[in-house]
Amino acid sequence: MFKNLFRYKKRLFYYYKKFFWNILRFLLFPFFKQEKDIILFGTHFERFTDNTKYLFLYFQEKKIHRVFWITNNPKVLDKLKKAGYNVVKRDSFRAFYLAMKAGYYFFTHNFPDVFYFKRKKTIAINLWHGSPLKRLGFDTPVELKGILKRKGFHLKLPYEKWDYIVVANDIFIDIFHSATKIPKERILPLGLPRNDILFKYKEDLKKIEEIKSKLGFSKDVPNRIIFYAPTFRDSSYFNKLFFSVLTNFVNKFSDKFCGKNITLLVKLHPLVEEKMRFPRCVLDVSSYEDTQELLLISDILITDYSSIIFDYLILNKPLILFLNDYNEYADIRGLYFNPFSLTNLIAYNVEQLILLIEKILNFEVEISNNERASIFNKNCCASERIVNIISTLKPR
Repeated sequence: MFKNLFRYKKRLFYYYKKFFWNILRFLLFPFFKQEKDIILFGTHFERFTDNTKYLFLYFQEKKIHRVFWITNNPKVLDKLKKAGYNVVKRDSFRAFYLAMKAGYYFFTHNFPDVFYFKRKKTIAINLWHGSPLKRLGFDTPVELKGILKRKGFHLKLPYEKWDYIVVANDIFIDIFHSATKIPKERILPLGLPRNDILFKYKEDLKKIEEIKSKLGFSKDVPNRIIFYAPTFRDSSYFNKLFFSVLTNFVNKFSDKFCGKNITLLVKLHPLVEEKMRFPRCVLDVSSYEDTQELLLISDILITDYSSIIFDYLILNKPLILFLNDYNEYADIRGLYFNPFSLTNLIAYNVEQLILLIEKILNFEVEISNNERASIFNKNCCASERIVNIISTLKPR
């Protein structure tokens, strides 16, 4: 009850702010001339992460355009200020000024990741937050009900406010067109900026050790890292079932592998609010912002229906799909791809999962994901491709 009340108040406060800034926009828009050189970035969960992070850093590295990170997260504000980057609090007149002037918005979910409004000539480019295995938008009954409700009230859908969306490769053009009804010519198969780090550093032992040290791993102690990153469940019932299975898994993992320099990293999806305590040899990295760094340092990835499946293929390492609720998940939300075509390592229960991990650690399983990686990902340099094309883009 208290959680729902908090969410209601938070949502109400958001609409109040949106109303205030939009009134100000209509009053002052004749006095602001837009500038293509100003580019704003943000993320849905207020973290400095994902595709917008890596494209923002590329702009900074090349010293091109005037780029600003917009956030209300005090930790991110402090961190980026210390790093010498342009970062602005979203609920400020400075952010309003930049939103009135900006030529481009880059975001991971919807343009309010950046600010409460977008001017007509500001080009909104959704970098999205991965390549979908699970169905989205118009393609799943989970989201279609909300879409039709908005349509019934003659409200614009978020998709109708995006000028472009960037996808990992050509194979996703038809998927995003079906899910969002965005015209195919506005779906750009340029690659995901967040995967630039995987292409660049996948064989860089120095970079990998640097990331490990941030998590407390010593380079003097060989440690094999297994990364478990499940996605969220749409049903509260299956959410509870998931946590029951997770508890069973981490306990059995601890019993089997503790004391052998093997660590399990667990990163729960940002939409998962439940908290739990983990046993020895299991490290909760849910608050660690950069998932790509965790992919880089891991020796094995365990996931289910998450988009990081496609990212991890780039590293050509063992990928286990833990599909304990496969039939139910496929029925409720639906999938774009057959998961069995993505890896030969599938587990349906905790016992099978532990056995697969053991076989991989003992080098009893052959891995080859290179061909799959090229199907789902443009090779390298997504940020460079995006920068090279933005001057040719036009608003809808």
